[in-house]
Amino acid sequence: MKAIILAALLGFGVPSGESYIKDASTALAAGEYEQSIELFENALATNDLPQDLRVAALMDEAHAYHLLGRPKDAIQKFSSVIAIAPGHAQAYVGRAGAYFLDGEIDKAVDDYNHVLQLTQSDNPLRSTALVGRAGGYFRENKIDLSLADYASALRIDPKDELPRFLRGTVYWRIGRF
Repeated sequence: MKAIILAALLGFGVPSGESYIKDASTALAAGEYEQSIELFENALATNDLPQDLRVAALMDEAHAYHLLGRPKDAIQKFSSVIAIAPGHAQAYVGRAGAYFLDGEIDKAVDDYNHVLQLTQSDNPLRSTALVGRAGGYFRENKIDLSLADYASALRIDPKDELPRFLRGTVYWRIGRF
């Protein structure tokens, strides 16, 4: 935002939202998360972004917040995406992960349930949602539901080692190995 104001004061043309997104994406890829957040904010402030780029900028900004360990900020950005695009399953997955990190397990499980409602049986996000929800169920000591979700995730992708490993971890934790 500071760059936009300075450019306007000095009589320079204000960069487009798309140019900010390009620079923000470069910063994000380089691990410069704070800088990427500022650039995404600049992009969003231009108000010249089509909806798909606005959604992409918000998703990437939420990801940067997540990587910085700021789940509340990530939740806010993912929620902004959901407000714009209510059927955006990946935004629900991201927000669920942020809720999980913030200790809001019930809200995470709710978002994973929403992903399951939005996706078809062959969508890889279904498996991600099942694995995430299984972790939430485990944290809530709902062992049978957790194991059932890991099994469902393995039916979607039998070669996926993550649900197999996590299911084994649940069995180990409850002494059934």
